Amino acid sequence: MLTLTDIKSYLRIDDTDNDDLLMVLKSAAQAQMRNAITDFDAKYQNSSNSQKPDFVKIADLCTTVIIANLYDKRIGDGSQGDNYNYIIQNMLNILEYYANDDIKAGEDDG
Repeated sequence: MLTLTDIKSYLRIDDTDNDDLLMVLKSAAQAQMRNAITDFDAKYQNSSNSQKPDFVKIADLCTTVIIANLYDKRIGDGSQGDNYNYIIQNMLNILEYYANDDIKAGEDDG
């Protein structure tokens, strides 16, 4: 699970001045992940307990990069739009299809 410490480390922030903002951006980034990836929460949970833990690592990295993008673009003219760079788009596409087997296996078990 992605922590405030992880986010601050990635952004190289040592102080606590922006902690509240970073938590808001984390919530926004997680909402973006949920909207971009079908069954995100189930995939994330199942991947944490499966043979495919890379889903969580990729999802946390993608979330962190989205947070960094939002943090860096918080001051501007608003012309940035919601476009993410190629790497983020690619990670979102990978995550969309990464753990579908885990979801199906979890449904069969439950």
